[in-house]
Amino acid sequence: MTGAEQPTFFCVDSDLRFDHPRLNELVRYWESKRRDGRLPARVDIDPAELKPFLGNIFMLDVVGEPKRFRYRLIGTEIVEYVGRDSTGKFQEEAYAPEQAAENNAMYRWICENKKPLRNFGVINWVGREFFKYEIVNLPLASDGDTVDIILGCMLVARAGTLAPPKGRASPA
Repeated sequence: MTGAEQPTFFCVDSDLRFDHPRLNELVRYWESKRRDGRLPARVDIDPAELKPFLGNIFMLDVVGEPKRFRYRLIGTEIVEYVGRDSTGKFQEEAYAPEQAAENNAMYRWICENKKPLRNFGVINWVGREFFKYEIVNLPLASDGDTVDIILGCMLVARAGTLAPPKGRASPA
């Protein structure tokens, strides 16, 4: 998803050029769980090892053909920033049709390419547009090959900064 494939609601980056260095740490963790070039499975991910990120973590189940994506888990920090909890909802239930279509295209790319993907932009909900976000999306596969879960981490900052909003702690 580069160049002409760039969506309109957010930007994507398959080169993983993160603004927030903490996301590189999460990619390294994901890479450490790979075995023989195969994707890690959900059972390989230990929440205790992700403690600094837990409020910023989300998981999407990959469902059916054509692939659809349902929120399995959304961290409390994400819920606070976006102002809603979409746990249990498919993209089509959580977003307007155009944005759901772009989200689904991005997640399908991750499933097809079996690679992490960065997406980033500005929260586009009225009253929250002063927050920018950066997300790493990491494919997980129970069989080591077919992506069945996408593990993500969303970090949020005031637009124009890398630091979290005043009064909020950065994931340690």
